[in-house]
Order: sequence, then structure tokens, then C-alpha cells
Amino acid sequence: MLIKLKIILKLFLIEQNIITILTNEITNRCINLINPATLRYEKNINNDGFHKNYKINLQINTNDIDYLKNYCNLMIVQKFNSNFYVDEFELRQSIYNQAFLFFLSQKVNTESIEYRSESFMLVLIIKKKILSCDQQSNYCNISFAYPFHLRYHAPSEKYLNQRFKLNSPRLLASDCNEDLSMQKEFFFKLNEKFDAEFIKDFFFKNCFWTEISEDFSENEFELAVPVGNANFSHIVIPVTLGFLIILALYVSNLFRKKSLEFSIKDD
Repeated sequence: MLIKLKIILKLFLIEQNIITILTNEITNRCINLINPATLRYEKNINNDGFHKNYKINLQINTNDIDYLKNYCNLMIVQKFNSNFYVDEFELRQSIYNQAFLFFLSQKVNTESIEYRSESFMLVLIIKKKILSCDQQSNYCNISFAYPFHLRYHAPSEKYLNQRFKLNSPRLLASDCNEDLSMQKEFFFKLNEKFDAEFIKDFFFKNCFWTEISEDFSENEFELAVPVGNANFSHIVIPVTLGFLIILALYVSNLFRKKSLEFSIKDD
């Protein structure tokens, strides 16, 4: 019996090793198709004010379009600090969810001010149907955008605009056979690998992912939001309170008049 168990264990380990080797070969094939030498990209932030769109255009030069379209998946990982927020219900709209599945590392409070907010992660799995390819030129293109928003900041005595930076997202690839076309959940548990300087590989949604290019995430965007002048807080606060008191008295008086009118009609 002991000998049989050893044989079974040995066969199991051999099988696991074969599976691992095959998986690595396929994954390396995807990485070979999508790498710094074959990939061109543009990243832009559109719209003024507090509401932004992060637009990404990818162009891949490949001699194996069929394999790229059928087996290779792409993922974007974006880290946001307390200066930003996203609206999960906005991301669920058809204008966005036709291009990707999205996952958040936590519930995001869309109403909170900056100093009461926390950083979080947004993960996008790009849907294969938005990949368009030209067989003659061997170029494939992917274009999509995702919305994000800037938070309000507390008033300051030193400056009228608060400046901060947004790091570029990270681009990863997988040859996963899982069905990544349907959204079943919207949150995931954050682990330490997402905060690493370079995500070499990790498992996410039952798939093995590898970061394509460190260059993709190198540059930053500088943004700014207007803030109130704290020097006027001693004027603004009393005026605001006074306005609220007057408004409350007006509404109370209005209700009192209406109630008197109804009581006269009843008599």
C-alpha cells in the first residue's frame, strides 16, 4: 500500500510539473506577442474640472493575430490615492462595461472630502471584443477610457490650488481560459503584490497574470483642484450659519401660515 501511494504521489508531481511547464510556455508566448518591442501606446487624461476620463490606446504589432485574439487577455491596474475616487455605478454603465470588467479593492465613498478618504485599487480586465486587427498590416488596436474624479480639499491659508500626481496604470497579460466576459462581482481582496514596484506575476480571478512593461507605468500626470481660502473662514462660517437660520425661520413661518389657512377653512 505504501509503495502504491508513493507511485501515485510521484505521478501527481510529474503531472503538476508538466502542467506548470505548459502554462509557463503559453504565458511566455503571450508575453512574447505583447512586449515593449511590439507594443505602442498613448495615455491621456481628458476633460477639465473635477471629472476626468483616463483614455488609453494600445497598438500591438504581431504575426500571430489569431492567437492574440483568442488566448491573450489584458489587464489594467490603477492605484488611486486619497485625492481621487471612482463611482462603481458609473463604471457599470454600458458606455464603459462594454469595454472591460472592473474590480475595486474596497467600497469607495464618493462624497467624502480628501483628508477623510483612503487609497484604493481599480482593476480592469479588457474585453477581447474591443480588439480590432488588420491582417494585412499585422497591427491590432485597443482603445478604451475609464472615468475618475478629483476630491474636494479643505481650505488652506497658503495656496489657492492643491496640486498632486496620478501614477500611470500598469499593464498585464494572461493566457487564461476562464470566461472573463461576464461581471459576477465587483470587489477583491487587496494583497501586497499590488503595492510592489513591479508586478512580475500573480493570480487574479483564477488566472495567472504577468506585467508586460515597466515603462508603461513610469510617467505621471500632475493635476490640481481649487481650494477655499482659510483666512476667510471667520467670515464664511458666521455668514453661512446666519443664512441657514434665516432659511429655517422662513420655512417655519411658511408652514405656520399654511396650517392657519387650513384651520380657517375647517371652521
